[in-house]
Amino acid sequence: MAALSAFVVPAVHAAEVTYTPPIPIVTTEALYPVNSLAMGTVTLTVVVEEDGRVSEAEVLKSIPSLDEPSLRAARQWRFEPARLDGRRIRSTASISFVYDRGLFRTVGKPRK
Repeated sequence: MAALSAFVVPAVHAAEVTYTPPIPIVTTEALYPVNSLAMGTVTLTVVVEEDGRVSEAEVLKSIPSLDEPSLRAARQWRFEPARLDGRRIRSTASISFVYDRGLFRTVGKPRK
C-alpha cells in the first residue's frame, strides 16, 4: 500500500500578490525569406529569463517556410522581465509574426 503525504500550504489572497507580465523593450522584425510565397501568422511561445533575454522559443502556430525566420527574430527580442511582488522572475510570453506580402488589392479600394 502506498503512503500518502499531505502538505499544508498557507492560503494566499489575490490582493496580496502583484504580478507584472514581461514587456517587450527591443524587438526585431522577421526577415521574409525570398524563396517563400506563404502568407499568414506564425505564433511562438518564448521563455523570458530574469534578465529579460529570450532563452527558448517554440512554434505554436506554424507556416513551415516562415517558422525559422520567426524563431530567429524572436530570440533577439529583449523584455522587461515579469515581476512577482517586485522581484524579477522567469516567465513565458507569446509573439505573433504576421506575414503579408501585399500582393493583393484590398476589396473596395478604388484603382488609381
